[in-house]
Amino acid sequence: MGDGRFANISATSGIDFPDDGRGMAAVDWDLDGDLDIWVTNRNAPRARFLRNDLEDENHFVALRLEGNGSSTNRDAIGARVELEVLDSEFPVRQNPETGVDEPATVVIKTLRAGEGFLSQSTKWLNFGLGRATRIKRLTVHWPGGTSESFTGLSVDGWYRIVQQTGRAEKWSVPDRTIRLQPSKFVPPVPSSQLKTVFANRIPLPTFHYESFDEGPKELAAEAGKPTLLTLWLSSCKTCEAELQEFAKYENGLRQSGIEIVALAVDGLGGEEQVGPSPAEEKIRTLKFPFISGKASPELVDKLMLVVSQLFAMDLSPVVPMSFLLDQQGYLAALYQGPVEVSELQEDVGRLALSGNSLRDLATPFHGAWMLNHQARIPLVQISLVMQEAGYREDSVAYFEKHVDSQKGEPEYPSLLVKIGASLQQMGKYSAAENRFREAIDVDPQLFDGHLKLGITLGMQEKLEESATALRRAIELSPEEPRAYCYLGTALQGLGKQQEALQSFQKGLDLVRPGGDVDQNVATAINRAKYVLGLARLQEGEVKLGLELLRAAAQWNDQYLFAINNRAWYLASHSDREQRNPELGVLLAKLAAELTDFKHSAVLDTLSVAEAAVGDFENAVSTATRAMELAKGKQDTADAIQGRLELFKQSRPYVQQLQ
Repeated sequence: MGDGRFANISATSGIDFPDDGRGMAAVDWDLDGDLDIWVTNRNAPRARFLRNDLEDENHFVALRLEGNGSSTNRDAIGARVELEVLDSEFPVRQNPETGVDEPATVVIKTLRAGEGFLSQSTKWLNFGLGRATRIKRLTVHWPGGTSESFTGLSVDGWYRIVQQTGRAEKWSVPDRTIRLQPSKFVPPVPSSQLKTVFANRIPLPTFHYESFDEGPKELAAEAGKPTLLTLWLSSCKTCEAELQEFAKYENGLRQSGIEIVALAVDGLGGEEQVGPSPAEEKIRTLKFPFISGKASPELVDKLMLVVSQLFAMDLSPVVPMSFLLDQQGYLAALYQGPVEVSELQEDVGRLALSGNSLRDLATPFHGAWMLNHQARIPLVQISLVMQEAGYREDSVAYFEKHVDSQKGEPEYPSLLVKIGASLQQMGKYSAAENRFREAIDVDPQLFDGHLKLGITLGMQEKLEESATALRRAIELSPEEPRAYCYLGTALQGLGKQQEALQSFQKGLDLVRPGGDVDQNVATAINRAKYVLGLARLQEGEVKLGLELLRAAAQWNDQYLFAINNRAWYLASHSDREQRNPELGVLLAKLAAELTDFKHSAVLDTLSVAEAAVGDFENAVSTATRAMELAKGKQDTADAIQGRLELFKQSRPYVQQLQ
């Protein structure tokens, strides 16, 4: 190493372990004058203590510095200490002034707050002195810029050095009765099976599968039986051997009260299966006596989503892979690889364990616990991860079923908002409203709670309440454009047109040009663009109005067809007070441009608008083009033909509209 200047001495030092090491701290733990080492690992064992028991006749001195707390921090971090010894047997060094080799007499150390990865060693400075038996002088350069010298120190002693006292105070080693005994770490025996017992069991969401005998079924443990759900593949020999073992020991398993559900994961890619599948045929051949069927992609996906919340790393599905559920349907253990029948029976017999007994069972190796504490997985996370994966109905059902156990979690108010949003999308507006109200009862400062409550109230035509909720959202986050845009919609519904336009404009003004916006913000601001665009056109600001409408229509086709419908209304309405052919032509031309003049319904509208302003020549041409595009749609073509005949007679098309 390093062109021969360095050597790897891990093995000779006694620190050559097959660990995934992370942090290391040096400390004279047993107060015998030499430094011991604490090591932390990412894998097992999580911590190692390495005691330095080298036997020699070397000497030391240990110092604990204390700053004055004003010019120097109390821990004296940053202090530089020079220790000058007599009778030095340190390696020689060359004197830079004389060029003569002479024994080194000064040892230098700096007091640091931390070193290495997430590590901090002792604040005691331990100086190894070799065979030197006398200390001439100790000099401390304090971080505040001053220096002090101390004398009278002896080797093999501990000293407390307090700034500005001028003396080194001897520290006596306490009489400790702790006797550290070495232990031998026995790593787990390599195995094709990996079992994880969960100290904190969590309920699984509802799963559906296709039974080979009974068709679609719901997987549930409400019958009060421990259930082993095993995923297997028909081409997997290990899977087949496991199923054979289950069949062979059927009586014993049933006496243990165990139900087994074996679900094949063949064909999850979506390929069609004609006739019995290989998995079904294998089940028949094995005369498998327990429940069997085919897993769906959703079942496997939801299972892995739940499992992902229980591990600190991604876990890929393997076959066979089995999940042990207790009598209440809570996940008790996970088996990656085949599970022995005897082990399964033992694990079922331990399902009644709880507390520290269950915690100890879940720990894969023996050891002592420093804290009597058990971390738990908040069910909020399970609801959230299903929500984010698109399983909205499952997320809502899971939340509703286990709502009491989720209250009090920090994420609970945010989850209430997400559940409310799912209920809103499912059309359950009243239930959504209740969840939003509960969220802001728990956290009155929750912007999203007030915002989405306002939106849902608007969907229920509770416009005054909607406006109140949205104004509160604006108070909480005055720079957020969505609340202004939705408030504009509510005010528009209340007939407060001018206030509505002002609110829409404020929302648009808050959007930075070229800035990234999420889908929710985009929905709100494009609604505002559509409403403001129509308003600006009516006020005579044609360029600005068309620009706003174009932007909204390019974002979502719904605004394109809203523009087209508005143009039809203004061009063909039988009531002269409602009709505005000039504005209708502007809107119809915009819709035609946005569809490259290739949409029959849009061109039909344009022809009606052109006729309404007396431009019958273009109306005939446009209607003729619309008929060509409507070939194959007989009803549409016939309707356009009828209007075309009117235009040829220089007559506009007028429709009785409400």
